[in-house]
Amino acid sequence: MKKLLLVAVPVLALSLAACGNSDDDKKEKDQSTEQKAQNESTNESTDSSVEETDDQTVLDDPNLKQETPFRDFSLEVNYPKGEYSIEYELEMNGEEAEIEDEREQKKVVGADALNEVKPLLKKLTFDQKTSDEDVKKQILSILPIDEDYMNIELEVDFHDHVEKKYIFTK
Repeated sequence: MKKLLLVAVPVLALSLAACGNSDDDKKEKDQSTEQKAQNESTNESTDSSVEETDDQTVLDDPNLKQETPFRDFSLEVNYPKGEYSIEYELEMNGEEAEIEDEREQKKVVGADALNEVKPLLKKLTFDQKTSDEDVKKQILSILPIDEDYMNIELEVDFHDHVEKKYIFTK
């Protein structure tokens, strides 16, 4: 009986170990297949104008950093008859912009908004060290802000991740 146990226990242990490895191999293979599928769907959904590399994202692209001084730009101008706003974001998969003018019931999004917003933002040269008065002068001279505004709220996130909020009243 002892001889049978001495032979049966190691055989049983080897059998279980072999089964365990095949399950682990199968799990790794399933995870690998799932990861590849996720990567492919991510690559398909990204904008074709965005070039991806293994080590670099769009947010790290020095060319886009030079195009605008901001990662995020949010402007709200309040008028007696409604609000005007500009939104711009540099995201992992590209840029987004939106312009909304309640006074004229007008909303521009996507490529059209980017084509309007980016040339304006490129002209802005202020950074986090610029005085509030100089920031106000720049946005009033460059952005389409009418003289009858009541107040302006501006939030920006610079490329070095410094966020600033400005509030200007007339």
